[in-house]
Amino acid sequence: MKILYIADAWGHFSTEVSTYEKRLRWQVEWIRIRPVKHTERAFVIKQETLKVLEILIKFREKAYILDEFGKEYTTMEFSEKIQKNRDAGKEVIFVIGGSFWLDRDILKEYTEAYIGLSQFTLPHGLVLLVLSEQIYRMHEIWKGSKYHHE
Repeated sequence: MKILYIADAWGHFSTEVSTYEKRLRWQVEWIRIRPVKHTERAFVIKQETLKVLEILIKFREKAYILDEFGKEYTTMEFSEKIQKNRDAGKEVIFVIGGSFWLDRDILKEYTEAYIGLSQFTLPHGLVLLVLSEQIYRMHEIWKGSKYHHE
């Protein structure tokens, strides 16, 4: 399982995210992509999307892209959806775009689904934290632990 995210550094929530990085070190690979610095929004979106696309092509898998307009899931629905992909032998890849998000048309062929965490606009560090916690929770559900109370 991989998380691709565009960020200068961990920034906000770095302590909290690093907790999940340690807990999931054997299950998840975090891949940070440096943001494109430019004044033109369209240029930034295209260049950052192409960076993501280059990595997805290398892995030969479709990605779950975090997007404020994506479908929202309960924890159990999320866990079941990802488990189905794992059972089918697919590598699970999550993508968190940059400040202006990503070009859907460019990534269409490499997108499994769009996942929404909230209709609010959230800082990328918080999105990374919530996604990391849900992945940890999902692994605990799969193990049958009592971490998730449902």
